[in-house]
Amino acid sequence: PAPIGLNVVQARFDAVLEEDPQNVEALTYRGWYVILAARTAGAAGDTASADELLASGVASLDQAIEIAPNTPDARAFRTVAREQLGDDEGACADVGVLAEINTPPMILGLVGPVAERLGCPLPAGSPGG
Repeated sequence: PAPIGLNVVQARFDAVLEEDPQNVEALTYRGWYVILAARTAGAAGDTASADELLASGVASLDQAIEIAPNTPDARAFRTVAREQLGDDEGACADVGVLAEINTPPMILGLVGPVAERLGCPLPAGSPGG
């Protein structure tokens, strides 16, 4: 089962997206919240829900990036998700974009460990970069 509150949070993001389907912030944070819920489900042993949630979260991030390719938060969150999916090449590609755009240090801190684990070139300003 999904973590308590997931349906409520997801419904709120979905309500925003119903009125504004191009809302990059809503797509980004809906995606990230669902990815975090996937981790919780996976840790609880519910791999079927975890896989479904992870795919849904990545789909939201893909939409956000399609609308606004240089959105650091969406790229960083997708980097984390791609690592979870075993898509090392895709994760490193997102790290590469983050290195080229104006990415806040807090976001670089999120992807720095992923980039290091995967052997991606680290963006300047990230831990170890």
